[in-house]
Amino acid sequence: MEPLPKIPSNLHPYAKEVLAKLSHNPAAREIILGGGVALSHYHEYRGMFDVNGWWRAEKSGEAARAIKGVMKEIAERDRLAFREREWHDVISFELLHGMKKQLSVQIGKRTVALPEIFWI
Repeated sequence: MEPLPKIPSNLHPYAKEVLAKLSHNPAAREIILGGGVALSHYHEYRGMFDVNGWWRAEKSGEAARAIKGVMKEIAERDRLAFREREWHDVISFELLHGMKKQLSVQIGKRTVALPEIFWI
């Protein structure tokens, strides 16, 4: 029997807040969680400061705007800087305190299909 995913207790508070807010947005269905955050839903092993994922198919402007909106809201509330960067097939949304990154959400184009169990 496959283990059921659960919200990791060791997520950074900003990551937890971003994921919780995005979970109520239908556009977030276009994002597949990856990396340590995805693995921690099944087996917690360390704290997470970055959320990594892939676009379900192609880059979704609606989902990118949703991420940006949630993160800009947090940045304004907590007096953090917000930065958006793109390189190759990756877009990164970042919260910064001075030059120190507090959280990044990075979404890239996937090249191999993953089972639906990893979808948000």
